[in-house]
Amino acid sequence: MPDRFKSTWVPVPRSPTERWKQAVSYEVGMLPDELDDFGVALKRKFPGGIIYVAPMHPPPKWESAAQPIQDNLEFSVKGKRFDSFMEAGLATNQAHALFRFPWPDEFETGDKDSMLNDREAIGRGSHQDYRRMGRCFQISWSGRNTEFSPHRFREHRDSGETLDCEFRFITSSIKISIHYDAEDAEVVSFLHDVENVLLQNTTCDFASYDPCTHEIINPNRQDATQRRSLGMVRYASLNDHTYFGWCHRNGRPPEVMGPRPEVRAAFRREAGLEP
Repeated sequence: MPDRFKSTWVPVPRSPTERWKQAVSYEVGMLPDELDDFGVALKRKFPGGIIYVAPMHPPPKWESAAQPIQDNLEFSVKGKRFDSFMEAGLATNQAHALFRFPWPDEFETGDKDSMLNDREAIGRGSHQDYRRMGRCFQISWSGRNTEFSPHRFREHRDSGETLDCEFRFITSSIKISIHYDAEDAEVVSFLHDVENVLLQNTTCDFASYDPCTHEIINPNRQDATQRRSLGMVRYASLNDHTYFGWCHRNGRPPEVMGPRPEVRAAFRREAGLEP
């Protein structure tokens, strides 16, 4: 697959006969208050998609593949659907949920709940189990509030000048993880559609800045694996000395990623701030 995201491929197969089992996770920068808008975009692409929360596992020493799912779950969310990811998170005090696009026959029969159960247990199974798991992924997010990573250090430049550097990175993100059957064309197509929804709701364009002087180094940088939402770009534009992350930590000078100058200026004008 093309490098369009910051991706982590998980080596699921444990034997040559199980190479059809695959797993991948995609991480993109996104603010918590954009999470539900992203859910709306998913439901627009996948009408009838279900948001739910996986039942909690019993302690590992009690866990077995044959053990049925307990009914007395701590949050009593077994089989419960939610209107949004944030609603699911607030109801369960968790920062993750599941999204599933049922199969056509499930829509026809009305049995859309066939997968509201233990995704990981099914993931250890056969082609038929993966098929039953179907078009399903887990989404996790940073939390309810925008998260930051402050940085402060002293930089000694080649010119002999010493600068005190102070800035922060926005670290809020979402991660989508999916276990799937690589031989199931419909699931692979679903995965590509999920990728496209992510692409439509994020950008990989940025500029690089000197974190100490905050001057622009390169106004037109791009990295397809570093994707961020419009909300993150707007937030960094409206808040001084706020960036996305490192571009070159050991550069001379070091470089950080931030909004492109023209984008930053547009957001600031819109907010009534000096460009």
